[in-house]
Amino acid sequence: MTNSQNCFQHHKGFSTEPKPSFHALSSSSRITIYCSVLLAFVIGVLIQLVINRFITIEPDGDSKLSNRNRNDLFSRPPRQQGLVRFPSDVSWFTSTVTVVDNNNNEDLIDSSKPVIKSHAALDAKAFQNAKQKLQAKTQESLKAEAHASYKAAIEMMDHGKKEKARKLLQHAILLDPLDADILNAYGEFLIKTDIVMADHMFKQASIICPTHIRALINLQKTAPLVEDLDAAIYNRIAMKRDLLIHIPEHHPALRRLKKELYYQHIYHTVAIEGNTLNLHQTRAIVETRMTVGGKSISEHNEVIGLDAALSYINSTLLNRIGKISIDDILEIHKRVLGFADPIEAGQLRNTQVFVGDYIPPRPGEVQTLMEEFVDWLNSEETAEIHPIKLAAIAHYKLVTIHPFYDGNGRTSRLLMNLILMHAGYPPVMIRVQQKHEYYKHLETGNRGDIRPFIRFIADCTEVTVDEYISALTEDPRTVHDIATYEYVDDGRTIIVGDEED
Repeated sequence: MTNSQNCFQHHKGFSTEPKPSFHALSSSSRITIYCSVLLAFVIGVLIQLVINRFITIEPDGDSKLSNRNRNDLFSRPPRQQGLVRFPSDVSWFTSTVTVVDNNNNEDLIDSSKPVIKSHAALDAKAFQNAKQKLQAKTQESLKAEAHASYKAAIEMMDHGKKEKARKLLQHAILLDPLDADILNAYGEFLIKTDIVMADHMFKQASIICPTHIRALINLQKTAPLVEDLDAAIYNRIAMKRDLLIHIPEHHPALRRLKKELYYQHIYHTVAIEGNTLNLHQTRAIVETRMTVGGKSISEHNEVIGLDAALSYINSTLLNRIGKISIDDILEIHKRVLGFADPIEAGQLRNTQVFVGDYIPPRPGEVQTLMEEFVDWLNSEETAEIHPIKLAAIAHYKLVTIHPFYDGNGRTSRLLMNLILMHAGYPPVMIRVQQKHEYYKHLETGNRGDIRPFIRFIADCTEVTVDEYISALTEDPRTVHDIATYEYVDDGRTIIVGDEED
């Protein structure tokens, strides 16, 4: 062998020396080789088991994979109709799902491509269809249970067991709140003890089923009575308001109370929207404009924006005589959002937004709806509506239009308070603790009955008026005495805040 051939062999890693045979190896070396081969075999078996666990391949009659799937076992051929479906008892929380085809639609299957039964074969459409079927079956089960509870409640009432009947009817409504028969039955059960709630049940039943004769007849009986009760509540609150109107604006106790409730109003209004600043921090930001550690800039700007909007209403809109315009609403919103989002502040939205299950009007409809809204707000028709009822309806209408990208709730509540203050009421405070009740009544309005929301605003109005009266009656004089008391500034009274506060 030449030197050049030797160099080539060494370069390639070859050796001319004879290699020892397998039998010439020591016993320890042979055991090592045996173990290595056995380990490789076990690993191969485990890998095959894992593959078989998650994917099953059924080849065609020639037992050959298509070219598309030969190099990728997890590639997914186009799914034929009926090829893959969820079983009826599928659970979304299990780690393994058996995908089967019980339709026996062999003629729909393309035999030139393998059937891959795995999670990979379940596309979004199949998943959604299966979810809808599962939900439909669940709804059917709930409806059946609700109907059984309803029948049992009727039987309990026949036997005079009213408390059991009440619980069964409430259970039935929780299971199926859209069953007109159940709603009407519960209304009839409540008609002697809670006519307002009974009227609401009849109203809901008539909305769900406009041809429900029994619910319509019941509603005709209860609606006038409930309307009289609502009117009595409005009159009671108006009498309390009249006491406050005659109290001198510069009375020290009233000014201190207004200042304190001003901070509380800002705190609760922004807290409903998720702001985490507490009352003490809110007060500090309004008074000093200093930042609070650990809180976001946007939360600070929400507080400052609401302070600016309230100041604008107090100094401009409240003292102006005339109609409320779209520009007035835009100016309020401009200040509400002016610090947090100056680009969107004071601008009608040009994008579609979604609020939970509620879908507000399209952006192209907002301008027209706002024009119709202010026309209604300034019409002769609304002049006949009680201010509390008008303020609540205006709030509901504006937040339903949802004219802005953000800040709709705050702007709607400020507009509501502008209407109330024009009528001599103090600004109403909806506390953060009432957040869920507030949104629940708005959702009830979306289902066709706005009266519970109006009553909620009336309750909040009365609580606010009572809070004023309660604070002022801490003075030795009664509220009537305070109203007739002639305030004289003798130079010793400290006026807190600016004149417009």
